[in-house]
Amino acid sequence: MRIIAFDPSTNDVGVAFFTINDDDLSIEHIDTYTIVLQRITNMGLKTNDLMTARLNLLRRVTESIVRRFKPDICVYENPFIDKFKLGSAIPLGKSIGVIETVLQDYNNNMHIIKFSPRSVKKYIDAKKIDDKLAIKEAINRNLELTDIVPDLNGISEHEADAIAIAYSFYLEFKANPLSILT
Repeated sequence: MRIIAFDPSTNDVGVAFFTINDDDLSIEHIDTYTIVLQRITNMGLKTNDLMTARLNLLRRVTESIVRRFKPDICVYENPFIDKFKLGSAIPLGKSIGVIETVLQDYNNNMHIIKFSPRSVKKYIDAKKIDDKLAIKEAINRNLELTDIVPDLNGISEHEADAIAIAYSFYLEFKANPLSILT
């Protein structure tokens, strides 16, 4: 089974790929990637043109990743909308829409599963709910992950979030293989 996980954002999108052994449900391989959307900077573009350029980059890179990895299942974290940053809700929704569209174009029957930020933190035993560093620390404490992820210190916070999201699905799937996919 091939799982792709996204930590969606409008600046940098974390991606994690898990390959799960179908026989014993062990994690065989993990790879990570950061889609750096913020490298497309203002350059004199109007706000709408900047967002369009970033979404086009997200679509192209996501298509490339999906073609290469050929996922069976996609998981991502439900967006957290900060009540003090309500302006980020629409751009974040657009990013998620691009990701879901690419995945549905690749495989119209793909399972797309969402986890709440709180449940992801709980699954990986992150000590602080609202601290991005707590996720990396939780992953570093997890022996099952440290044996597989090549360089946990070299990954971005977005990649760490994507690993945590994929791992949350993995744990839920191991506990209830049929219920999570229905």
